[in-house]
Amino acid sequence: MAGMNVVVHNLGAMNANRQLGITYRSRQKTTEKLSSGFRINRAADDAAGLTISEKMRSLARGLHQGARNTQDGISLCQVADGALAEVDDMLHRMTELSIKASNGTNTAEERHAIQQEINALRGEIDRVSKSTEFNTRHIFDGNLDFKKEVISRSLIESPSASKGYISEAYAANGGYYSCATLDFSKLDSEKIEMLMGKTFSFDCSINCGERFSFTFTDGTDCSVNEETFGSRVPHNYNIGIEGLTTGSEVLNKLYDYVSAHHPSESTGVTLHEGITVSHSNNLIKVDDNTLVIAENHTAHSSKNVAETHYKEIYKGANHPGAVDFQEIAGGKDEEIEYSELWIQSGAVKDDGLYLRINRINEKILGIDKVDVTTIDQARGAIATIDQALDKVNETRSRIGAYQNRLEHTFDNVSNIAENTEAAESQIRDADMAAEMMRFAKDGILAQAGQALLSQAGRDPESVLTLLR
Repeated sequence: MAGMNVVVHNLGAMNANRQLGITYRSRQKTTEKLSSGFRINRAADDAAGLTISEKMRSLARGLHQGARNTQDGISLCQVADGALAEVDDMLHRMTELSIKASNGTNTAEERHAIQQEINALRGEIDRVSKSTEFNTRHIFDGNLDFKKEVISRSLIESPSASKGYISEAYAANGGYYSCATLDFSKLDSEKIEMLMGKTFSFDCSINCGERFSFTFTDGTDCSVNEETFGSRVPHNYNIGIEGLTTGSEVLNKLYDYVSAHHPSESTGVTLHEGITVSHSNNLIKVDDNTLVIAENHTAHSSKNVAETHYKEIYKGANHPGAVDFQEIAGGKDEEIEYSELWIQSGAVKDDGLYLRINRINEKILGIDKVDVTTIDQARGAIATIDQALDKVNETRSRIGAYQNRLEHTFDNVSNIAENTEAAESQIRDADMAAEMMRFAKDGILAQAGQALLSQAGRDPESVLTLLR
C-alpha cells in the first residue's frame, strides 16, 4: 500500500541492493575484459562467437606453422641447388678434360694424368651425392625412401606391318603429341653393323595411309623413293651407314639427308627445330644423339593421353619380323629413382605439395666408367658427360621451380594467416573504448547505489517517531 511504513521488509533497500549487485557483476565483467583485452573470456560471454573464434585461432596457428614448414622447404631447395651447382662445375671440368684428352697431341702419360683427375672428380661427385643433407636427411642418396619410375623408350617396328609403336609424348605448340625417341648415344661400330638391313617405319597417325620409313644399308650412298611422293604413300629413305663408327654420325647422316630430300609438297607443321617429313610426321633432332619422330596430326591435352594414343591401338598386334631399335642401340627403358618430400604448407590435411628430387650419384649419371686413356674413349666421354649434365640440370631446374613455388606459397599463407587473425580479432577482442565507457558508467552507478542503499537503511528509523 502506498505510503505505508514497514520495518520488517525494507523494499527500498532490497531494490537498491539488487541493482547494486547487477552493477558490481557488470563492472566485474568489464574489468575482466579490460584486463585481458578479450571480449570473450568464457563460453558464456558469447557461445557462438567462441566457436567461430576457436576455429579461426586453430586455422591461424596452423597457417603460421605451415609458413614455417614452407620456409624449411625453401631452405632444403637452396641446399640441394647449391650441391648440384658444385656437381655442375665438376662435370664442366670433366668435359674440359675429356676434350683435352681427345687431342692427338697428348701422350699416353698425359692422358693417364687426365684420367686421374677425372677419377677424383667422379669420387667427389659421388661423395657430394651421399653427404648432402638437410636436418640429417640425405637429399640425393641415403636415408630417403626412393621410388622408381620407368621412362618408356619402347619403339618396335615391323617392316611387314609398317606400323610404329609410339609410346612417348612430345610437348610443343601448347599440346602433347605422340612420339618415339631414338637414342643413338650408345651405338658403336658393332651395333651399327647390326642396324644394316633393318627398316624402321611409322604410321603418320591412326588410320592414316601415309608412312615414313628409313632403311639402314651397308653402303655409303643414300637414296629416296621419289615415286611415292605424289601419291602420298610411304616415303622410304635408304641411308648408307658403312664406315660410320659413332651414333652421332649415323643420326646426323640420316637427319641431314632426310632434311634435304623430304617431299616438297608436304603440308605438315613443324613442331620444333626439326623438319616435316610427311603430312603429319615430324623428325626432330634434339641433339647429336637423340632423334624424335613426333606425330603432329593430333595435339592432345595431356602427356598421359599422348603416351597412350598408339598403345591401345597396337596392343597385342602381331608384328612379324619386328625390330626393336632401342634393343640394338642399347638405349633401353630408363629407370629413374626419386624421392617425394611432402611439405605441409597449410592448416588442413591435403594443403601442401610434394617435392620430387631425383636420386643422383656417379652411376645414375652414367659417369662411373668414364675413361679418357684413348682418343676414341675420350671422344665418347664427351657425350657421356653431356648426358650427365642434362640429368643434373633437369633436377636443378625442377628444384628451382619448387623454390619459386614455395616462395609464392609462403607469401600466400602468410597473407591468409594475417587476414584470418584480423577476422578473429573482430570476434574475440574487446573494444577498449566502449569497455572504458561502460566501466566509468558502472563506477558511477555503484557509488549511487551505495549512497541510496545507505539512505534506504535509514528510512525505517522514521517509524520510531510514532513510539515517542
